[in-house]
Amino acid sequence: MTGSIGILLRAKREGYPLSIKTAIEKMLNHNIRLSQSVIDFAIKEAGECS
Repeated sequence: MTGSIGILLRAKREGYPLSIKTAIEKMLNHNIRLSQSVIDFAIKEAGECS
C-alpha cells in the first residue's frame, strides 16, 4: 500500500514539477495529519532539505 506521501515522492522522482514542502503544507492546512517524522523523511527523500 502506498500513501499520499509515497505517491507524491514517486511523482517527483518521475519528473513531475512539484514541491513536496508545498504539498505537505497544503495537506496540513486541510487538516490531514502527518507525523513530523514522515514530513522530515519526505522532504529529505525529495532533496528539498534547506
